[in-house]
Amino acid sequence: MNTEQHRKIVEEALGSEKIMSQQALGWVITANLHSDWYQLDAKRHFDNAASPDDLCAMWYAGFNTYLTRAIVASEPFAPRSRVPRSRRSALANFGRASHALADFYAHSNWVELMAERGSLDLQAPLLGTELTPDMLPQGLFSGYFNLRYGLQGCPKVDGHYQPPAGYPACHATLAKDSPTQDHGAEIIPSTSLTYYEASHALAVSATQRLWEVFLKRLSSAYGGQAQNIATTLAWGKTLQRA
Repeated sequence: MNTEQHRKIVEEALGSEKIMSQQALGWVITANLHSDWYQLDAKRHFDNAASPDDLCAMWYAGFNTYLTRAIVASEPFAPRSRVPRSRRSALANFGRASHALADFYAHSNWVELMAERGSLDLQAPLLGTELTPDMLPQGLFSGYFNLRYGLQGCPKVDGHYQPPAGYPACHATLAKDSPTQDHGAEIIPSTSLTYYEASHALAVSATQRLWEVFLKRLSSAYGGQAQNIATTLAWGKTLQRA
């Protein structure tokens, strides 16, 4: 997914000034976009997953790790403090998690599977505290991508993209990164939506929920301090004592 599309997702999901300040939003977006500096780091983008098992492994190594780091960075810097250890690090790791979350919908065949079931608005179970293969539909995978094959990331055979053995599809033919090009611009059968529009809508709603889940995890981790920590993360200040 290109920079413009990732930025749009975060701004649509979290851009309301009732959620966080422009400074906080900027830190989230910057870290989100920087994930694309690491195109060969598959876990950041849910790339190169041939099965639900692979996607689960990437969830733990990437998305869940970033969200956990965001919680750890939010820890009060002293036992009675209401200020997180590193506001910027917490928001940056949240941004990295948001990038992976959006790429799951753009780079996997979740949208295609849900379209077959007539459940295009159904989100994947990515926001819990665990993810196991049985929680995902059979036949779920993501596209193969490696820059050794150029910017499209996949080998060609007789002029057609052909992933290496063991991979069901190429990123170049499965990805829904663009609203105007390739698979993303195609219309989903029996709907008026493009594959890009469906994946974009899921990413926006999932990112909104991601912030809600993050706040709940703060509450579980830090109890009565969590509300002030959350306020500091979002606005750079704590609530006054009652």
